[in-house]
Amino acid sequence: TSPKDDARKALAAAGKAVKLDDSLAEAHTSLANALVLNLQFSDAAPEFQRAIELNPNYATAHHWYGELLQNDGRIDEALAELRRAHELDPLSLVINSVLGSTLIVAGQDDAAIDQLQKTIAMDPNFDLAHWFLGQAYEDKGRVAEAIQEFEKAIKLNSDPTVLASLARAHALAGDNEIAGKILADLTNQSKQ
Repeated sequence: TSPKDDARKALAAAGKAVKLDDSLAEAHTSLANALVLNLQFSDAAPEFQRAIELNPNYATAHHWYGELLQNDGRIDEALAELRRAHELDPLSLVINSVLGSTLIVAGQDDAAIDQLQKTIAMDPNFDLAHWFLGQAYEDKGRVAEAIQEFEKAIKLNSDPTVLASLARAHALAGDNEIAGKILADLTNQSKQ
């Protein structure tokens, strides 16, 4: 099915879950996330807030709300939510990684590098942490290290977004031939 169809189905299912039991933080969190998938961002925030009100110790609600706040440019609030999610679930690889990514957006590259290196120490095969670490290295001007991290991420998951990051890093390093080849591959993939 198309992503649009899936997003609409998710919204319908999450809406039904809230109607079945309005007291569940998980249902409100799922509804909020489905609203995000359907690009209804302003409607998502109150659902995340309701979920956190119902269960202040639900890490996923804090995590996903933090991502929404980050996308809205509310970086300090996003960091607060993600740090709370991290306190509640310190072993979550995705929460650790997204916290690192948000630190990059906040201009705290050294803290991001530290956070992402700790995440990779927890699981060296978690591609998202390598991708975000590559971004932090690139921000610091450590392009060779960025390329290494992007390549590790791609070996674990050949996500086109990570390939684009790798192409950009090669271009920054002056490796225009490699960057051009990756761009051509991405262009071919986009036709599919």
